[in-house]
Amino acid sequence: MKTPSTIIAKNTLILYLRLSISIVINLYTTRIVMHALDIDGYGVYAVVSSVVMMWEFFNSALLNLYQRFINVAIGKNQNERLADIIASGRILQYGIALIVALLAETVGVWYVRNHLNIPPEMIATATWVYQFIVVGFIVTIISTPYQAIVLSRERMNVFAALSLADVVLRLGIALVVGVFGGNRLLLYAGLLFAATVLIRFAYRTYCRRHFDECRSPLRWNKALLQEMMRFSGWMMLGIAGDRISTHGVTQAINIFFVLAATSARATAQQICAVLQNFASNIILAVQPQIIQSCSSKDYGYMYKLVFLSSKACFVCLFLFALPLCLQTDYVLQLWLERVPEQAAVFTRLGLMEILSGSLCLSLTVVSQASGNIRYFQMIQAVRGGLFLLLTVLFYRLGFPAYTAYLIELALTLLTCLAMLIELNRRMQFPVRQYLIEVGGRLTAMALLACILPLLWRMLMPVNLVNALISGVICCLSIALAAWLTALNRFEKQYLKKSCTFA
Repeated sequence: MKTPSTIIAKNTLILYLRLSISIVINLYTTRIVMHALDIDGYGVYAVVSSVVMMWEFFNSALLNLYQRFINVAIGKNQNERLADIIASGRILQYGIALIVALLAETVGVWYVRNHLNIPPEMIATATWVYQFIVVGFIVTIISTPYQAIVLSRERMNVFAALSLADVVLRLGIALVVGVFGGNRLLLYAGLLFAATVLIRFAYRTYCRRHFDECRSPLRWNKALLQEMMRFSGWMMLGIAGDRISTHGVTQAINIFFVLAATSARATAQQICAVLQNFASNIILAVQPQIIQSCSSKDYGYMYKLVFLSSKACFVCLFLFALPLCLQTDYVLQLWLERVPEQAAVFTRLGLMEILSGSLCLSLTVVSQASGNIRYFQMIQAVRGGLFLLLTVLFYRLGFPAYTAYLIELALTLLTCLAMLIELNRRMQFPVRQYLIEVGGRLTAMALLACILPLLWRMLMPVNLVNALISGVICCLSIALAAWLTALNRFEKQYLKKSCTFA
């Protein structure tokens, strides 16, 4: 019989394997793409896509909306409500898709043509690239409920398979573009659009074949739709602040610095996005049971899951982040033929921000599970607004491009503290215990784990063999330090039980 712990362990293992394969393929794909498009072409694609991704908060809000409502229905055994959630939610997603289309074809086109730092001879190509990205994004919005139902039903094997299919398609696209002799940037954008449509169609086909609720016709449930709109409205506020600020900073770097700086940020974001996805996958594996335990008012178990998932997320990210931080310049040289200036600095600071932000992920799930998300989303919105405003201000004062990462790191830590205070106010969340058990233990683990890798890095010359040995030392040091300092007795027993029966 499968217990909650074995389900979480199995799903985490599936997602971990999926991510490990994706990392290798994605890194190789980026190398090919950057070589095919050159630094300026890669920078143009990055800055144009960042314009569209400023509206990505619509899709993220929808995905969180569906997952929250579906998981609550499952936790309360309200199977008949699932069809209403999917059917009524379609009205909301079609409306959002229309809003995105209107914004993209008016404000977006005007901004791309008049305000981006793009060479004049590439404006026409950049406009077509923008159109491909916009249409692909609208397709993603329309197919959001299918991905949500796969995740909520904990079909992580399907999610992993389709994610890997997407990664392999992108590798194939990179190889095709690399041998093409025409407008490579335009071809790259067009083929990525085709891949997006194919993967989304696969999600739709699977869900309609396996889940009855996905075959329900469009219908109007006024009370449910109003509830979903209130929830999604607050979700959009918080996520919008995060997405607009992140991509707005890319625009700011494009305006205040040379195009190569935009390429450097895009390179760092490629690496950081892999780790961010990894962190999200760990939370995806535990999110359904956090929400279901909250809906059934089993708060003791929920808090244990939150503590354990926060630690697991940080430790697993640290396994990648520490060796990368120690060998950033060498790894970038191996990975890319031409490394954009400042890419190494951007990458190190970005990894530090991802590590600190990982502590907020499970707290965000708790806020969504409780349904009281207004304050949390306001925190995210304020954080995003401050990030963008402070970055532009410091750039105007002449500060270097990496200043944005330092601002983001400080704001992320403040955001985590604010979320803890609000959870304590609303749900009597054990803040002091969290700071000691999670913050204190992870700090001790990180300090202890860094000793041997730092000594090795200072004493040994940089080459492939020493870099590989450094990676092994990092992994062993982190694993030992995590077992000795990060995990308490309950968590060790929980992991042993999960691994035994997974």
